[in-house]
Amino acid sequence: MLRWGVAIADAAVDDDDDNDDDDDNDDDDDDDDNHDDDVNYDDDDDDDDMIMIIIMMMMIMMTTTTMMMIMMMTMMMMMMMMMEVVVVVAVVVVVVAAVVISMNLRRRFQQHTINKR
Repeated sequence: MLRWGVAIADAAVDDDDDNDDDDDNDDDDDDDDNHDDDVNYDDDDDDDDMIMIIIMMMMIMMTTTTMMMIMMMTMMMMMMMMMEVVVVVAVVVVVVAAVVISMNLRRRFQQHTINKR
């Protein structure tokens, strides 16, 4: 009976060792799977980071382009205003010169008619 008990205990110990080895292998496989999952999660995070970086770059580009367009529009408006100011000044100068010349011509004409009499 004792031999049977020793044999059964030895078999049980051997089975436990075998099971432990299998469990260790399974644990290793699980660790590898978990590691792969961690790597996949990291890849997903990197993808999310890249998406966020791309979105931020697009937003920055959009804001810079809108700022540049606003600056261009303001520059064009300023140039248009400057051109309008130049045109208005030129018109005013021409009108004043025409009025001065016409008054001068009228005075000369009146002086000429007075001298004729």
